[in-house]
Amino acid sequence: MLHFACTTFAQMNKLLLAGRQFYTTAGLKQAISNVERTTTVGSVQEPTYFEMVEHFIDKSSRLVERRLREEKHLSLSELKFRLGVLEKIKMPESVTKFSFPIVRDNGDVEMIHAWRCQHSRHLSPCKGGIRYAPDVEENEVKALASLMTIKCAVVDVPFGGAKGGVRIEPSKYSKGELERITRKLATELTNKGYLGPACDVPAPDMGTGEQEMAWIASTYASIRGHVDKDAYACVTGKPISIGGINGRQEATGKVSFICVIKVFFTVLP
Repeated sequence: MLHFACTTFAQMNKLLLAGRQFYTTAGLKQAISNVERTTTVGSVQEPTYFEMVEHFIDKSSRLVERRLREEKHLSLSELKFRLGVLEKIKMPESVTKFSFPIVRDNGDVEMIHAWRCQHSRHLSPCKGGIRYAPDVEENEVKALASLMTIKCAVVDVPFGGAKGGVRIEPSKYSKGELERITRKLATELTNKGYLGPACDVPAPDMGTGEQEMAWIASTYASIRGHVDKDAYACVTGKPISIGGINGRQEATGKVSFICVIKVFFTVLP
């Protein structure tokens, strides 16, 4: 059984790696072309983020399926199994909505809505950030979780993909209110099995940073610390004082800069 499980993990990553070409220069050009064809000023026909991700996953899957059918050494059962894995990659394994109340500084009670999606647990833990944004919704979280699985596979990082979102505008909340929101979210994630060093490890994203990760880590430790000696490993991107690493805070910005330069000099005419 152990051998079968390991083979499954290896095969899934191999299939995911087959989509690597869509992250090359040619893939970027095709993406730009698709956006130009489907987007019209003033039109409502623009595809959702998740629909765009589905498009590229379907395109990759068709390519992989064609190559699999051309492999003469594959038995029929092996072919069926691998085609089944392709189908599994297309949709998230689970997505959960959380709705919980918090008390504002003025005494008002406000309902907060949040989502956490685990796209694939073929390798554990799942990995993906948590964003705070006023327009975040389920389809966006599903799309980002799908991309996390693919990104981890492309660079051969042994994690599955996940993503989370909380529908708030952070600038409209005090630090105390943000702490209450974050700690309540961490409690909900922990209780429903969406947080932990061995199962699902969030990170900073849009609207979140070291402080939010510290709140999440300390909340998880207060709930599970008595049975999990690595409780503070439930998040990355936390302050160095509680186990974070140097360079994490600026890493996303540096990579974004490198990607912009890459597109500017190799993709755009």
